[in-house]
Amino acid sequence: MLPYKFISESRVGELLEWEPVVDAVEHALKSVSTGCAFQSPRVKIVLPESNLLYSTPGYLKDDKYGALASRVMTKFPSNRRLQPPRSALNANISLMDESTGVVKAIIQGNELTDWRTAAVSVAATKHLHKEKPKEILAIIGAGIQGRIHAIAFQTCLKFREVRIWNRTGERAVDLARKLNHELKTDAFVSCETVSDCVKNADVIVTAAMAKEMLVKHEMVKKGAHINGSLLCTYSMIEPYALLCRSDQCQSFRY
Repeated sequence: MLPYKFISESRVGELLEWEPVVDAVEHALKSVSTGCAFQSPRVKIVLPESNLLYSTPGYLKDDKYGALASRVMTKFPSNRRLQPPRSALNANISLMDESTGVVKAIIQGNELTDWRTAAVSVAATKHLHKEKPKEILAIIGAGIQGRIHAIAFQTCLKFREVRIWNRTGERAVDLARKLNHELKTDAFVSCETVSDCVKNADVIVTAAMAKEMLVKHEMVKKGAHINGSLLCTYSMIEPYALLCRSDQCQSFRY
């Protein structure tokens, strides 16, 4: 028997719910300002064959959500070429006892990382776009982050229309269809162009890896709120270039 609990990806998916996840993220963000969050810059180790290892330790002093943990994430691009293919990104979280430092649990962290990232976007939108229109949501990218953001925003904020654009149009069409079925709604629609996707959007999520700016400032209506995802990639240019157009721009690292 292991001296600690092991929580698999499937079990993580069964346990997570959006309301408490967003609440936990809000507590963590507030704790940064109050001095109750302790963390160091992310450690990055470059490995042979373009592989990477990231380590992000942290401690949150909080009666409700307090925790001492360290996440280790690896990026092995060649995993996609394996038979069968495996995820290029893999995360595992060590959860430790706050009094002794002894490991209490090892948690597979891909699902948790995805939820955390989207929950930060929801929290930012709630507080930075407060009392402003939340009718139209535009999501640029139909990958993992595009999908999880679409689910998080529609579950928590209930947009009238959620538009999805992807460089490969079929993926946007397929994601919109699946989400309408999964969430029992008709709010999700696919768009053929970035311009059509963000036109008059109240909130925009950029979740596509790109070497060029996809969302131009002239496409964005005044006062729109922008959430930038995947910011350790080229897509970090998106929020920076749009700051001049948006009232508020919330950016975070993936």
